[in-house]
Amino acid sequence: MKCPSCKLENPPSATRCDCGYAFSVPTTEPPGSRVDIQQHPSDPTIVSHLRSIDDSVRTIKRIVVFWAVLSLIGLLILMFRH
Repeated sequence: MKCPSCKLENPPSATRCDCGYAFSVPTTEPPGSRVDIQQHPSDPTIVSHLRSIDDSVRTIKRIVVFWAVLSLIGLLILMFRH
């Protein structure tokens, strides 16, 4: 692969030339790595898994907010004790 910047010949697997030019690297995902809900709208297994993931994310968000509120309350208690 020839560098368009300095014209140096590089190996085909090179992602960057010695001059610093970055060759565009095609990003390909393996087949089946993403689930398109539009392709399988009636598949109950996929819908169930997506709902489960959504519920898990909501639970994690609630835990993080709860922890932040408790930390703030603890900090305020420590500040006003002295």
